[in-house]
Amino acid sequence: MTGKIITEHGTMVVEFFKKDAPNTVNNFAKLAKMGFYEGLKFHRVIPGFVAQGGCPDGTGAGGPGYEILCELDGSNQFHDKGVLSMAHAGRNTGGSQFFLVHSRGATQHLDRNHTCFGKVTEGLDIIEKIKEGETFSVEIVGGEEYPEDILVETQMKTGTF
Repeated sequence: MTGKIITEHGTMVVEFFKKDAPNTVNNFAKLAKMGFYEGLKFHRVIPGFVAQGGCPDGTGAGGPGYEILCELDGSNQFHDKGVLSMAHAGRNTGGSQFFLVHSRGATQHLDRNHTCFGKVTEGLDIIEKIKEGETFSVEIVGGEEYPEDILVETQMKTGTF
């Protein structure tokens, strides 16, 4: 399974870290398949740091109505350029918001604090072109190994899917 983040600057292809962050990957894929990310904005862009999106109201305060647990123990939990990571307001409060890393030097302090769940493998140059307020959409390619009902409820902090 791969993902596509489609912007006005082009399409980024994402390889997911299914082994290291299976619940986070499944959550992201399920939201994308439901159309949750269609037309959302990158509400926070800090050059040299991150481009963040996934808030349904475009302010950074919204989410899907539930929270998921962080997955921080895998071998890919390092915020290198192009990494897709779960945004949160404190450990185990992520849901739909994510960020794309601009540079390793500015994000090392996020390692093992925010769940890294994928990395851009095509279109890496697009990340730095993204401006605050621009819209995007997400498509999932493949993913038969992640049927809609595979989310393990014990991995969720609150709510139901």
